[in-house]
Amino acid sequence: MGCGLLGLELHPGFPATPYVYVLYTLDKNPANPASSIPTWGDTCPAVPGATTDGCVASARLSRLSASGNVMVPGSEQVLLGLLDDGGGQAWCQQFPSHSIGSLAFGSDGALYVSSGDGASFNTEDYGQLGGTLPNTTTPLVPRNVCGDPPGGVGGAMTPPTAQGGALRSQSLRRPSGPVLLNGAILRLDPATGGPMAENPLVAHPDDNAKRIVAYGLRNPFRITTRPGTSEVWIGDVGYNSSEEVDRIVAPTSAPRNFGWPCYEGAGRQSGYDNRNLDSCETLYAAGSAVPPHYTYSHVGSSSIAGLTGYFE
Repeated sequence: MGCGLLGLELHPGFPATPYVYVLYTLDKNPANPASSIPTWGDTCPAVPGATTDGCVASARLSRLSASGNVMVPGSEQVLLGLLDDGGGQAWCQQFPSHSIGSLAFGSDGALYVSSGDGASFNTEDYGQLGGTLPNTTTPLVPRNVCGDPPGGVGGAMTPPTAQGGALRSQSLRRPSGPVLLNGAILRLDPATGGPMAENPLVAHPDDNAKRIVAYGLRNPFRITTRPGTSEVWIGDVGYNSSEEVDRIVAPTSAPRNFGWPCYEGAGRQSGYDNRNLDSCETLYAAGSAVPPHYTYSHVGSSSIAGLTGYFE
């Protein structure tokens, strides 16, 4: 999962209901409301460094209106994500991959949305990464730029208490700090971008939590729904060893935690396990992570990049 426009879906009633839904990376620093759009351009510059310090961005889910085969100018309605004034934080992405993902309508009328962890794909990332401009003390991408607990923006992030980086996929379980939508599957009202009334956490005090029906995912680049059922199927790109196909049978039941980054495939993820992070250790002790529906080993550098909507 990279950057740009990554999800596009027509309303099930199209063209009578002439809406087109788009899910895209927003090239703006969510930690700095005054930053410009775009902030970085088409590529992450050498400074700060795409795979070392990252180039922080956010994302949006928007609805556009069509007239025939033409988009209506100025019709974009932001349903979820960072607004121009910096309000509405939902996703934070530090590195140039594992951004938002895919859109799919269910037979229940809900709009399902997937998103990645926004973390480093080269190393175990728990929020410790970031840097400064050369020969200055001005932070360009400060440590823990997404502001995860306990350090906050620029603060120290060390095991066992760090909850940033890939651990944003477990933010629903945080003992403190906001819930983000990274590494999650959302079930939304397509008219408003808010949670559907039947969502399992609709009574939760956190607005982001209300939208989540599954979490603990690394890079759910593509999702699909099974026709005639409420099932959501997820293709989650792996890290060191395993690709996953995950399945949500009943999206209105308790949210399913698929375990990333504490688990990869069927077992513990050794890199994060060895860090002895509280977020993972408590999950191991609870034994509550949901195993994949199907997992397989990498073949070279290949990854699970698509799911079809065809089911026997």
